Formats: sequence, structure tokens, C-alpha cells
Amino acid sequence: MINRFRFAFNTLTMGGPLHRKLNAIRGAGFSAIELWGRDLIEHPDGLRRAAELVRHSRLRVSDYKLFRDFEGAPSWSRESKIEEAKTLIAQMREVGANLLIVCSNTSPDGVSDVGAMVSDMAILGRFSEPSSINVRYEGLSWGRWINTYERAWEIVERADAPNVGLVIDSFHIFARHSSLAGLVRIPSDKIFLVQLSDYLQNDKHVVNLARHHRVFPGEGPHDIPELVAKLEAIGYVGDYTFEVYNDDYVVAEPFDVAERAMRCVRWLQDQCEQAAVTPRRRI
Repeated sequence: MINRFRFAFNTLTMGGPLHRKLNAIRGAGFSAIELWGRDLIEHPDGLRRAAELVRHSRLRVSDYKLFRDFEGAPSWSRESKIEEAKTLIAQMREVGANLLIVCSNTSPDGVSDVGAMVSDMAILGRFSEPSSINVRYEGLSWGRWINTYERAWEIVERADAPNVGLVIDSFHIFARHSSLAGLVRIPSDKIFLVQLSDYLQNDKHVVNLARHHRVFPGEGPHDIPELVAKLEAIGYVGDYTFEVYNDDYVVAEPFDVAERAMRCVRWLQDQCEQAAVTPRRRI
């Protein structure tokens, strides 16, 4: 059975003030959070107070979000992007986080040169190493050039930096209709994080679907237990995070949303404990 302590909860999945989010997440039985920078910088009492709440919650910070539009950025924006990285790393120090999420470039100014993208990720790895920061690269399904986990792995593999690894996200896999077969070609120690969510409706505007209409695993039609089982089979031992952005969850009672997520954990544990993934009922 997958240990429940490997599951983390994304703080943007629920609404309300930070202290209520943290209390709800811990009260439901989670021990880790996927923390968004806006939870710190938008806190009414300031970043330091927000970081103090996170530290005192005794919740481990699984990863810190988000660094956008870095790899393949045009040369004229390079200095500002490095300064942004420095700011994020400083914020991460405040909460004891050491894993930074970098999502694939969606900017119309981004360049298509894969070699430049590889070089950028290698540079970010070297830049982050003195601060003991690991960089997790995620291929967004609407990424301008990198929009599948296979393409993202190409960038990570060629960057060849010990602290640069891959994010596997179930939403982007299913939105792009990517095959799970390619997972076996990725060394398990280069998968730094797995993000889980599902969705019910089809929407040609995938960004809208991703940001407003996700549901928890078991509440949608996609075979997330198969994905988890394949990752466990290749030796993945890292965290699973629930990255479930849904407008209904944001206005719901945080404790109810957190309990809903913990039922999902138990369901996934039960599904993955079976010798083979079988047709399943929804939770």
C-alpha cells in the first residue's frame, strides 16, 4: 500500500485564509502541502507571517510553485527572469522548501530552439544548486513548444543536471492523450514529483478546463490508478500531490474539500494494492 504520507495537498485547491487552509489540510490527515507563492506574498500580514504559519503547521512543503516562461525565453528578458528566480528561492528559504516547479514556456515570445531550452534548464540547475534547490520541470499540455511529458523528459535528460528532474501530471497526460508506455523509459530517480487530478467534461479550451474544472481522482473517467501503478512499478518513491483546480472547491468549506481529498487517498491506496488494476467504481 502506498503510504499516505506521500500524498500532498495543493493550497490553491481550496479558498479562504492561509491558516484555515493549513488547519483543514492537516486535520484531514495530510502531512505535506504543495505551496503556491501567492499564499505568501498575498497574505494580509505579510510574507514573514505567512511563512511562520506554514512552519508552525508542521506540514512539509512538498514543492513550491511556480516559475513560468523561463526556458526558451528571449535574451532581452533573461535578467528579469533570473531576478524572479532569486526572489522565489528567497521565499522558499522562508518555508523550508527545496523543490521548485518550473512549467514549460507558454509565452508567444518563447523561442523554439530545443538546444536553448536545454541550456536554460542546465543553467537554472547550476544557479539553484548552492541553495540546495531541486528544479522540477513540467510540460504543460498547452505549452508553446513543450507540451507532453515525453518532450519535457527530452529537455531534462539533455540538461543532465543532478538537481533537475521531471514532473508527471495526470491532467496533462490525459488532455494530450499521451501514452503511458513512455514512462518505462524514464529513470525513476529523475521523476521528482507526480501531480494527480481528473476532469469530467471535454473542453477545447484546455487552459480553462485545467484552471477551473478539475476533479479529484476517482471522480472522473480517466484511469489514474493505472498511471500510479505504472509509476510504482518503475520504482517511483516520491510525492503525489492533488493539484485540483475547481471553482466549486474554492468556495466550499475547506475542511470538506480536504476530507474529500483524503477519501481519494484511501481510494487510490485500495486500487493500487490490488495485483492488477480492475474496472472500478467512482468514489
